[in-house]
Amino acid sequence: MGPDSAEHRFFVTLRTALERRGPSPDFESLFPGKTGGSSSILGPDAMTKHRERQQWIQAFIEEAKALFMDATRIETPEQLADAIGAIAEATHAEWAPVRTAVCCNHPMIAHAAIADNLRDRHIDVHFPDAAASPEAFRNRCAEATLGIFVADYAIAESATLVLRNCADCPRLVSLLPSASIAIVPMECILPTFSQLADILACSPANEGMSFITGPSKTADIEAVMVQGAHGPRSLHVLFTSF
Repeated sequence: MGPDSAEHRFFVTLRTALERRGPSPDFESLFPGKTGGSSSILGPDAMTKHRERQQWIQAFIEEAKALFMDATRIETPEQLADAIGAIAEATHAEWAPVRTAVCCNHPMIAHAAIADNLRDRHIDVHFPDAAASPEAFRNRCAEATLGIFVADYAIAESATLVLRNCADCPRLVSLLPSASIAIVPMECILPTFSQLADILACSPANEGMSFITGPSKTADIEAVMVQGAHGPRSLHVLFTSF
């Protein structure tokens, strides 16, 4: 550990703050296998967090099966766009003569060129900021085959998606179309509702939130399960790691 390294400066500052004197501790003895000046000092923690998130995602996927929800992992932006395109082509248009999609405004949707992929498949895509009015976008959502949004959180213990309400992602995108596609960045997976509560204590959702656990379904009539009674008939969850 050289005198100009970040680690050396850190220990000097720490010892000064503690009003201690003497030589700085040996870096290699504290962090075996690390070389002086390496920025990978947090590597093990990052790897542990990555493994935990993978486990939480797998738990979400397993819970989703019992809820008639399709959940899978996606590795690249190209795979994400292709997966959404395949779901779109396999989904029947219920309320309009042709398939259409509505999307929230999110950088990930633009980064993966999802709209371009769908338009190449002759599926029109509509965004809230391009609509003539909120009412016009509402009508688009009501007629849409697909609603595509990026979830703010996903909770593994119950396979629940959490969506903060905002102008860029109106609740209508997840509620009105025949099918919903939720994109979930890996860093948004949480193990329990308790951890979500801790996050909301620091960052409240003042505009409200939606909790989505599977597609719309009811068994009110003669105890027969019917999907799509109050919202989308199907829900697809795509976990991204890019």
